[in-house]
Amino acid sequence: MHLRDVIQPAATATHVVGLCALAYFASAQLVGLSGLLAWWAGMSQGDAVMLALMLGFIYLLVLLLWGFSCERRRNAWLLLGGLSLLAWGTPLLLQGHP
Repeated sequence: MHLRDVIQPAATATHVVGLCALAYFASAQLVGLSGLLAWWAGMSQGDAVMLALMLGFIYLLVLLLWGFSCERRRNAWLLLGGLSLLAWGTPLLLQGHP
């Protein structure tokens, strides 16, 4: 048994768990951003929350399907991480503006 036989399954398991966690975090940030944008667009607060919650399942499904279909693992990690940071930072940047 070679070291390569041990490292490859461990790398795959790490990729699966990490990508699932990153997609979940990205979808959670997108839910918050969607609710905020729907509320800013004039929707009532309750309706904006319900819309954002329903979109959350779609976000997670699309991000997981896209992430696992990428040929390069690095691209999936970088783009999901960038999307997470963008969705997390946008409300913070717009917080002081009416």
